[in-house]
Amino acid sequence: MPEKISGCRRDEEKHRSYARGLSVFAVAVFVLHSLLLLPATAAADAPADSLPRKVTNSIGIEMIRVAPGTFRMGSPSTEQGRDDYEQQHLVTLTRGFRLGKTEVTQRQWKAVMGNNPSKLGGDDYPVEMVTWFDCVNFCNALSEMEGLTPAYEIKGEDVTWNESADGYRLPTEAEWEYACRAGTTGPFAGDLDEMAIYSKNSGRKTFAVGTRKANAWGFHDMYGNVLEWCWDWFAWDYGENWVMDPTGSAEGLHRIERGGSWHLNPRGCRSASRGTDIPTAWGNSLGFRLAKFAR
Repeated sequence: MPEKISGCRRDEEKHRSYARGLSVFAVAVFVLHSLLLLPATAAADAPADSLPRKVTNSIGIEMIRVAPGTFRMGSPSTEQGRDDYEQQHLVTLTRGFRLGKTEVTQRQWKAVMGNNPSKLGGDDYPVEMVTWFDCVNFCNALSEMEGLTPAYEIKGEDVTWNESADGYRLPTEAEWEYACRAGTTGPFAGDLDEMAIYSKNSGRKTFAVGTRKANAWGFHDMYGNVLEWCWDWFAWDYGENWVMDPTGSAEGLHRIERGGSWHLNPRGCRSASRGTDIPTAWGNSLGFRLAKFAR
């Protein structure tokens, strides 16, 4: 049977309910205010509390800090060249993170792994011909070199992410797009010819990292040069609901690749464009950049 509530307790419950209602209302007003302001965020400005702080690690990778924030992930139905699985939705990232200013280079890969699988370019060019598994192993190896807790537990092809670890990792798809957009809402965060090595200007090869214009938050080569592996399993529908700190599906067949590459056209280089491949795939247009939580 339902518990009986005395008159005194009933009043107390009423007051608590009223207080909870006020709290929910206050949060709702704050959220609505934030959402109304979101489209007006200047493309050239990061939020006031997320001015990048750059740190260079032991093998010369410059990491830029990205503060927590909310953005619209995916593309609107009016965006030319969009795919149906780019459903636009709000994403809130509650944890600050650091992301590589550029893609991992061949020199940096060799410093950790002692080999160079790449087929194009040289030391300052992006490493390519790497599988998703190669990349998570690199992340763990570099973490151990620097005395950090590895982000991944790797047992054969079973990889588990320890989100409390301070080691290096691949960015989530949401983190990648947030950093790529750098406060913008359109297909690109600037002029594609100035920012990207892609089919029009690549000469069918990669270029040294950082040779094209950075976005407003300081990241180079978010468009073109090489596709970049992300942590997430690919899902055909990541929904239209507001989500916090998404990490993708719990399982899948393909992992996410982002950013386009030297052989792709503008459609494949858009901020919202989602590439996919099996995690054992490799090619001369496929690389990655590092991430880690900011602490």
